[in-house]
Order: sequence, then structure tokens, then C-alpha cells
Amino acid sequence: MSSAASRRTGTDEMVFGNSPHTLRTNGNYTCYPHVGRTGLPIIEMSNMGLRTMKEAVVTFFHETYHHYRMKNFGDTGTEDEAEEFGQMMWRKISGSG
Repeated sequence: MSSAASRRTGTDEMVFGNSPHTLRTNGNYTCYPHVGRTGLPIIEMSNMGLRTMKEAVVTFFHETYHHYRMKNFGDTGTEDEAEEFGQMMWRKISGSG
């Protein structure tokens, strides 16, 4: 399974979440995400990404940001942008900012 981007911490393994997209033979990702049975894009989340409500919300929206960027701009955006989007959504949902 290929990954366009994922919520990681310093290593190359998925730690929190992943947004799988198809990898072309030239090494570039397509804007087409892997989809589940319902036809919706797949977001993979690890136990670490689900350990608290905050981690789950931030990870979900972090990965959603990557899907949005791929669909609308053909790139995944940066990890910092995705993380900031996840944190912003947490603040909105939790009322902490």
C-alpha cells in the first residue's frame, strides 16, 4: 500500500495515521485515494492515533487535510500544514480556542 502522507514522528513508519494514495511508476502519487467498500477515501489510524479523543480528532483531520490537498491541488501539502489543520479542528470541536 502506498501512502501520500501520514502523521509520523521522525521515522518512516506510520505512527498516528495514513492517507493511502496510488503511487505511479514514476514515483508520483495520483490524486486518487484508496477507497473502502462505500467508495469513500480510506484513512488509516494506529492505536497511537486513537489513544485519546484529542489524538483521534487531530489525526483524522490531519489525514483529511492530505486527502483535500490531493483532490484539489494534486499534492499532499506539508506535514506542518496538515498538523495545524488537525489542531485547529480540535480547538473548534473541543471549544479550547
